[in-house]
Amino acid sequence: MRVEEAATIVQLPPNKDIIQVFAKNYRLDGQENIKDPVGMHGVRLEVDTHIVVASTPALKSLDQVLDKAELNASHRTVTSLAAAEAVLDRKQKDSGVAVLDIGAATSNLVVIEDGEVEHIAIIPMAAITSLTI
Repeated sequence: MRVEEAATIVQLPPNKDIIQVFAKNYRLDGQENIKDPVGMHGVRLEVDTHIVVASTPALKSLDQVLDKAELNASHRTVTSLAAAEAVLDRKQKDSGVAVLDIGAATSNLVVIEDGEVEHIAIIPMAAITSLTI
């Protein structure tokens, strides 16, 4: 946990906050591609992480809405990750999969390989609906 916390000490623009951190691979004393170092012994532990950031003003607005609705969020995530958790099983995540969540304003993409998040993107293109009366 300490090596993952240390990985979040990065220089971010003043209007961005970290909302989620994914450990992709660990290195222990030069040995690479370790998925879970728990129980291993060594001197130097390093981690490659995928850090998801969001706009600070948007997060503050979200917090205000949740406060007014008297709701408490346990954590924040990107909608494509939530969609992936809802529809994928472990075998699909291990085999490699891409989930595209097409919304009203944006489309969200997550690529998962070997059970780990490899890429997240928000595409400024979405479903266009029209209503003619």
